[in-house]
Amino acid sequence: MKNLSIKSCLTALFSIGCLLIILLILLAIIFFVRGESISNLLNHDIVRVDGANKSSQNTHLFPKSKNVRLKIALISDTENDIRNLYDALETAKEHDADMVIHLGDLSQLGVLEDLDNMKLVFDQSGLEYYATPGDRDLWAYLYGKYQSVNGFQKVFGDGYRFISKNDNGFLIIDNADEFYGIDDDQWKFIEENLPNADFVFLHNPIEFDDSLLLGHKGMGQYDENVEKQRVKLLDMIRNSNVKAVFAGDQHRFTEFKDSSGKDLYFYIVGATNAERNLEYPSFAILTIYEDGDFYVKKIELN
Repeated sequence: MKNLSIKSCLTALFSIGCLLIILLILLAIIFFVRGESISNLLNHDIVRVDGANKSSQNTHLFPKSKNVRLKIALISDTENDIRNLYDALETAKEHDADMVIHLGDLSQLGVLEDLDNMKLVFDQSGLEYYATPGDRDLWAYLYGKYQSVNGFQKVFGDGYRFISKNDNGFLIIDNADEFYGIDDDQWKFIEENLPNADFVFLHNPIEFDDSLLLGHKGMGQYDENVEKQRVKLLDMIRNSNVKAVFAGDQHRFTEFKDSSGKDLYFYIVGATNAERNLEYPSFAILTIYEDGDFYVKKIELN
Protein backbone atom coordinates (compact mmCIF):
# COMPACT_ATOMS: atom_id res chain seq x y z
CA MET A 1 0.00 0.00 0.00
CA LYS A 2 2.82 2.39 0.86
CA ASN A 3 4.59 1.85 -2.48
CA LEU A 4 1.30 2.18 -4.32
CA SER A 5 0.55 5.45 -2.52
CA ILE A 6 3.95 6.93 -3.39
CA LYS A 7 3.59 5.82 -7.00
CA SER A 8 0.13 7.37 -7.21
CA CYS A 9 1.41 10.67 -5.78
CA LEU A 10 4.29 10.78 -8.25
CA THR A 11 1.93 10.06 -11.14
CA ALA A 12 -0.42 12.80 -10.00
CA LEU A 13 2.43 15.28 -9.65
CA PHE A 14 3.72 14.37 -13.10
CA SER A 15 0.25 14.90 -14.59
CA ILE A 16 -0.11 18.28 -12.89
CA GLY A 17 3.34 19.28 -14.10
CA CYS A 18 2.47 18.33 -17.67
CA LEU A 19 -0.74 20.37 -17.50
CA LEU A 20 1.15 23.40 -16.18
CA ILE A 21 3.71 23.11 -18.99
CA ILE A 22 0.91 22.90 -21.59
CA LEU A 23 -0.78 25.93 -20.03
CA LEU A 24 2.46 27.92 -20.11
CA ILE A 25 3.02 26.99 -23.75
CA LEU A 26 -0.52 28.09 -24.65
CA LEU A 27 -0.03 31.41 -22.82
CA ALA A 28 3.29 31.93 -24.60
CA ILE A 29 1.63 31.29 -27.96
CA ILE A 30 -1.16 33.75 -27.15
CA PHE A 31 1.24 36.49 -26.13
CA PHE A 32 3.51 35.76 -29.10
CA VAL A 33 0.63 36.10 -31.54
CA ARG A 34 -0.54 39.31 -29.90
CA GLY A 35 2.98 40.69 -29.71
CA GLU A 36 3.58 39.87 -33.36
CA SER A 37 0.42 41.66 -34.42
CA ILE A 38 1.40 44.71 -32.43
CA SER A 39 4.93 44.71 -33.86
CA ASN A 40 3.48 44.41 -37.36
CA LEU A 41 1.41 47.49 -36.71
CA LEU A 42 4.48 49.34 -35.55
CA ASN A 43 6.62 48.18 -38.48
CA HIS A 44 5.52 50.54 -41.24
CA ASP A 45 7.27 48.48 -43.90
CA ILE A 46 4.52 45.88 -43.47
CA VAL A 47 1.32 46.74 -45.29
CA ARG A 48 -1.98 45.24 -44.27
CA VAL A 49 -4.16 44.24 -47.18
CA ASP A 50 -7.86 45.09 -47.21
CA GLY A 51 -9.10 43.80 -50.50
CA ALA A 52 -7.10 45.95 -52.91
CA ASN A 53 -3.67 46.55 -51.38
CA LYS A 54 -4.84 49.31 -49.07
CA SER A 55 -3.65 49.89 -45.54
CA SER A 56 -6.11 49.07 -42.79
CA GLN A 57 -8.51 51.87 -41.98
CA ASN A 58 -8.92 50.64 -38.40
CA THR A 59 -5.61 52.02 -37.22
CA HIS A 60 -3.67 55.28 -37.22
CA LEU A 61 -0.28 53.58 -36.93
CA PHE A 62 0.51 53.99 -40.62
CA PRO A 63 1.94 57.22 -42.12
CA LYS A 64 0.13 58.84 -45.04
CA SER A 65 1.27 61.04 -47.89
CA LYS A 66 -0.43 64.22 -46.74
CA ASN A 67 0.59 67.72 -45.79
CA VAL A 68 1.55 67.89 -42.11
CA ARG A 69 0.04 70.57 -39.89
CA LEU A 70 1.64 69.75 -36.55
CA LYS A 71 3.82 67.22 -34.73
CA ILE A 72 3.60 66.58 -30.99
CA ALA A 73 6.01 64.41 -29.01
CA LEU A 74 4.23 62.43 -26.27
CA ILE A 75 6.39 61.27 -23.36
CA SER A 76 5.28 59.37 -20.27
CA ASP A 77 6.45 57.62 -17.10
CA THR A 78 10.01 58.91 -17.05
CA GLU A 79 10.33 58.42 -13.27
CA ASN A 80 13.57 60.35 -12.81
CA ASP A 81 15.32 58.79 -15.81
CA ILE A 82 17.01 62.02 -16.88
CA ARG A 83 19.16 60.35 -19.55
CA ASN A 84 16.19 58.86 -21.37
CA LEU A 85 14.18 62.07 -21.07
CA TYR A 86 17.09 63.94 -22.65
CA ASP A 87 17.35 61.34 -25.43
CA ALA A 88 13.59 61.47 -26.06
CA LEU A 89 13.62 65.26 -26.37
CA GLU A 90 16.63 65.22 -28.70
CA THR A 91 14.96 62.56 -30.84
CA ALA A 92 11.77 64.59 -30.85
CA LYS A 93 13.71 67.52 -32.29
CA GLU A 94 15.18 65.26 -34.96
CA HIS A 95 11.59 64.38 -35.93
CA ASP A 96 10.69 68.10 -36.12
CA ALA A 97 8.27 68.02 -33.19
CA ASP A 98 6.53 71.35 -32.66
CA MET A 99 5.88 70.75 -28.98
CA VAL A 100 5.99 68.13 -26.24
CA ILE A 101 3.33 66.87 -23.84
CA HIS A 102 4.42 64.77 -20.87
CA LEU A 103 1.67 62.44 -19.63
CA GLY A 104 2.79 62.14 -16.03
CA ASP A 105 5.09 60.29 -13.63
CA LEU A 106 8.03 62.53 -14.38
CA SER A 107 9.42 61.56 -10.98
CA GLN A 108 9.38 58.49 -8.76
CA LEU A 109 7.86 60.11 -5.68
CA GLY A 110 7.16 63.74 -6.53
CA VAL A 111 10.11 65.10 -4.54
CA LEU A 112 10.70 68.78 -5.31
CA GLU A 113 14.37 68.35 -6.16
CA ASP A 114 13.61 65.56 -8.65
CA LEU A 115 10.89 67.58 -10.37
CA ASP A 116 13.23 70.59 -10.57
CA ASN A 117 15.81 68.41 -12.30
CA MET A 118 13.26 67.14 -14.80
CA LYS A 119 12.09 70.67 -15.58
CA LEU A 120 15.68 71.72 -16.21
CA VAL A 121 16.00 69.05 -18.91
CA PHE A 122 12.83 70.36 -20.57
CA ASP A 123 13.98 73.97 -20.35
CA GLN A 124 17.37 73.17 -21.87
CA SER A 125 15.78 71.33 -24.79
CA GLY A 126 14.38 74.59 -26.20
CA LEU A 127 11.10 72.84 -27.06
CA GLU A 128 7.65 74.15 -26.18
CA TYR A 129 6.35 71.73 -23.55
CA TYR A 130 3.43 70.99 -21.24
CA ALA A 131 3.02 68.38 -18.52
CA THR A 132 0.36 66.80 -16.38
CA PRO A 133 1.15 64.91 -13.17
CA GLY A 134 1.05 61.16 -12.68
CA ASP A 135 0.15 59.40 -9.44
CA ARG A 136 3.85 59.11 -8.54
CA ASP A 137 4.29 62.86 -8.89
CA LEU A 138 1.82 63.30 -6.00
CA TRP A 139 3.18 60.73 -3.56
CA ALA A 140 5.49 62.96 -1.50
CA TYR A 141 2.69 65.47 -0.98
CA LEU A 142 -0.40 63.28 -0.59
CA TYR A 143 0.88 59.97 0.73
CA GLY A 144 4.48 60.33 1.89
CA LYS A 145 3.65 62.99 4.49
CA TYR A 146 7.15 64.42 4.31
CA GLN A 147 6.62 67.26 1.83
CA SER A 148 4.22 70.08 2.68
CA VAL A 149 3.76 71.37 -0.88
CA ASN A 150 2.48 69.85 -4.11
CA GLY A 151 5.83 69.53 -5.85
CA PHE A 152 4.40 69.14 -9.34
CA GLN A 153 2.23 72.24 -9.08
CA LYS A 154 5.05 74.26 -7.59
CA VAL A 155 7.44 73.31 -10.41
CA PHE A 156 5.18 72.88 -13.45
CA GLY A 157 2.01 74.79 -12.51
CA ASP A 158 -1.52 73.48 -13.00
CA GLY A 159 -1.82 69.96 -14.32
CA TYR A 160 -4.72 70.75 -16.64
CA ARG A 161 -4.99 73.24 -19.48
CA PHE A 162 -6.36 73.85 -22.97
CA ILE A 163 -3.98 74.56 -25.85
CA SER A 164 -5.05 75.96 -29.20
CA LYS A 165 -2.40 75.56 -31.88
CA ASN A 166 -2.53 75.48 -35.69
CA ASP A 167 -6.33 75.18 -35.75
CA ASN A 168 -6.35 72.25 -33.34
CA GLY A 169 -7.54 72.05 -29.75
CA PHE A 170 -5.65 70.02 -27.14
CA LEU A 171 -7.19 69.35 -23.73
CA ILE A 172 -4.85 68.19 -20.98
CA ILE A 173 -6.69 66.67 -18.00
CA ASP A 174 -5.24 66.04 -14.53
CA ASN A 175 -6.62 62.72 -13.25
CA ALA A 176 -3.50 61.69 -11.33
CA ASP A 177 -5.08 61.52 -7.87
CA GLU A 178 -6.24 57.91 -7.74
CA PHE A 179 -8.37 58.34 -4.60
CA TYR A 180 -9.98 61.74 -5.20
CA GLY A 181 -10.01 62.15 -8.95
CA ILE A 182 -11.07 65.41 -10.55
CA ASP A 183 -12.21 68.38 -8.47
CA ASP A 184 -15.18 70.68 -9.22
CA ASP A 185 -13.07 73.48 -10.72
CA GLN A 186 -11.50 71.14 -13.22
CA TRP A 187 -14.88 69.63 -14.14
CA LYS A 188 -16.07 73.11 -15.08
CA PHE A 189 -12.89 73.63 -17.09
CA ILE A 190 -13.42 70.34 -18.93
CA GLU A 191 -17.06 71.15 -19.71
CA GLU A 192 -16.05 74.55 -21.11
CA ASN A 193 -13.17 73.33 -23.28
CA LEU A 194 -14.05 69.80 -24.36
CA PRO A 195 -16.32 71.01 -27.20
CA ASN A 196 -13.27 72.66 -28.81
CA ALA A 197 -10.88 69.73 -28.29
CA ASP A 198 -9.61 67.46 -31.05
CA PHE A 199 -7.31 65.44 -28.79
CA VAL A 200 -7.28 64.69 -25.04
CA PHE A 201 -4.23 63.92 -22.89
CA LEU A 202 -4.12 62.54 -19.32
CA HIS A 203 -2.14 60.16 -17.15
CA ASN A 204 -4.51 57.41 -16.03
CA PRO A 205 -6.31 55.60 -18.89
CA ILE A 206 -10.09 55.99 -18.99
CA GLU A 207 -10.86 53.26 -21.54
CA PHE A 208 -9.33 49.82 -21.52
CA ASP A 209 -8.06 47.20 -23.91
CA ASP A 210 -9.62 43.97 -22.63
CA SER A 211 -7.34 41.81 -24.79
CA LEU A 212 -4.36 42.45 -22.51
CA LEU A 213 -3.73 41.59 -18.85
CA LEU A 214 -3.01 45.21 -17.90
CA GLY A 215 -6.18 46.44 -19.61
CA HIS A 216 -7.90 47.81 -16.50
CA LYS A 217 -4.98 49.58 -14.88
CA GLY A 218 -6.04 53.22 -14.79
CA MET A 219 -8.57 55.72 -13.51
CA GLY A 220 -11.07 54.27 -11.04
CA GLN A 221 -8.94 51.26 -10.18
CA TYR A 222 -8.79 52.03 -6.46
CA ASP A 223 -11.88 54.08 -5.66
CA GLU A 224 -15.58 53.66 -6.51
CA ASN A 225 -16.24 57.41 -6.77
CA VAL A 226 -13.27 57.89 -9.09
CA GLU A 227 -14.61 55.03 -11.21
CA LYS A 228 -17.88 56.96 -11.55
CA GLN A 229 -15.87 59.99 -12.63
CA ARG A 230 -14.10 57.86 -15.24
CA VAL A 231 -17.41 56.74 -16.72
CA LYS A 232 -18.68 60.33 -16.74
CA LEU A 233 -15.54 61.63 -18.45
CA LEU A 234 -15.58 58.83 -21.01
CA ASP A 235 -19.23 59.54 -21.87
CA MET A 236 -18.45 63.24 -22.27
CA ILE A 237 -15.60 62.49 -24.66
CA ARG A 238 -17.72 60.03 -26.64
CA ASN A 239 -20.31 62.76 -27.10
CA SER A 240 -17.69 65.25 -28.30
CA ASN A 241 -15.66 65.66 -31.48
CA VAL A 242 -12.47 64.30 -29.90
CA LYS A 243 -10.56 62.02 -32.27
CA ALA A 244 -8.14 60.37 -29.86
CA VAL A 245 -7.25 60.12 -26.17
CA PHE A 246 -3.65 59.61 -25.01
CA ALA A 247 -2.71 58.21 -21.59
CA GLY A 248 0.31 56.73 -19.83
CA ASP A 249 0.73 54.78 -16.58
CA GLN A 250 0.77 51.24 -18.01
CA HIS A 251 4.42 51.30 -19.23
CA ARG A 252 3.56 49.89 -22.66
CA PHE A 253 2.46 51.19 -26.05
CA THR A 254 -0.83 50.22 -27.64
CA GLU A 255 -3.67 51.50 -29.79
CA PHE A 256 -7.29 50.38 -29.66
CA LYS A 257 -10.59 51.69 -30.98
CA ASP A 258 -13.42 52.75 -28.69
CA SER A 259 -15.52 49.76 -27.65
CA SER A 260 -18.73 51.74 -28.26
CA GLY A 261 -18.09 51.66 -32.00
CA LYS A 262 -17.51 55.42 -32.23
CA ASP A 263 -14.68 56.58 -34.48
CA LEU A 264 -12.55 57.35 -31.43
CA TYR A 265 -9.10 55.94 -30.69
CA PHE A 266 -7.26 55.37 -27.45
CA TYR A 267 -3.49 55.21 -27.04
CA ILE A 268 -1.29 54.16 -24.16
CA VAL A 269 2.12 55.78 -24.54
CA GLY A 270 5.12 53.69 -23.48
CA ALA A 271 7.42 54.58 -20.59
CA THR A 272 10.76 56.30 -21.02
CA ASN A 273 12.06 54.79 -17.79
CA ALA A 274 14.75 52.19 -18.48
CA GLU A 275 14.29 50.05 -15.37
CA ARG A 276 10.55 49.83 -14.65
CA ASN A 277 9.32 48.93 -18.10
CA LEU A 278 7.36 46.17 -19.82
CA GLU A 279 9.14 46.81 -23.11
CA TYR A 280 11.98 48.92 -24.52
CA PRO A 281 11.85 52.55 -23.34
CA SER A 282 9.88 54.59 -25.84
CA PHE A 283 7.78 57.65 -26.54
CA ALA A 284 5.41 58.56 -29.36
CA ILE A 285 4.93 61.27 -31.95
CA LEU A 286 1.46 62.42 -32.94
CA THR A 287 1.44 63.80 -36.49
CA ILE A 288 -1.63 65.81 -37.46
CA TYR A 289 -2.32 66.32 -41.15
CA GLU A 290 -3.86 69.38 -42.79
CA ASP A 291 -7.13 67.52 -43.40
CA GLY A 292 -7.47 66.65 -39.69
CA ASP A 293 -6.34 63.04 -40.05
CA PHE A 294 -3.52 61.86 -37.78
CA TYR A 295 -0.74 59.31 -37.41
CA VAL A 296 0.83 57.95 -34.21
CA LYS A 297 4.35 56.57 -34.27
CA LYS A 298 6.06 54.69 -31.46
CA ILE A 299 9.77 55.53 -31.16
CA GLU A 300 12.03 53.26 -29.14
CA LEU A 301 15.07 54.68 -27.36
CA ASN A 302 18.37 52.92 -27.94
